[in-house]
Amino acid sequence: MKEITNNPGFAPVGVILAAALLVTVFYGCASIISGGEQRISIATKPAGAKITIYDSHNMEVWSSETPTTVSLKRGSSYFQGASYRIEVEKKGYAKKQFQITSTLNEGWYIIGNLFIGGWIGWLIVDPITGAMWNLSPEKVSIALESGKASY
Repeated sequence: MKEITNNPGFAPVGVILAAALLVTVFYGCASIISGGEQRISIATKPAGAKITIYDSHNMEVWSSETPTTVSLKRGSSYFQGASYRIEVEKKGYAKKQFQITSTLNEGWYIIGNLFIGGWIGWLIVDPITGAMWNLSPEKVSIALESGKASY
């Protein structure tokens, strides 16, 4: 009688299929290259101003003093880019506001998925992670106007 043994040189078919499925599901070119968050640098002249960042639902998502770098989510929901309102204030200076908006990441989302990620990257992974968007501006420098107190 012939003995049947496991051959340690080959992985079971189920393991190979599961690994292939995981790679396919999490495969979006922009998600791999850019990620779901983007770093934004904010500086003021003079330094030490308080910044407060609000999302599109007017919820506070970050508060700090300048200079600072913050990681913000690129997308707000499926197929929708994020936008943020930033308030800058410092005692003895006029309060300022500016917007950070999203635009389509044409390079990695469109071109990258055309050649690498395919429809799974286009329709599932990159829209869910938000990686299909770029936030702009990426670097912010604000000169505050003195003599116009915001308090």
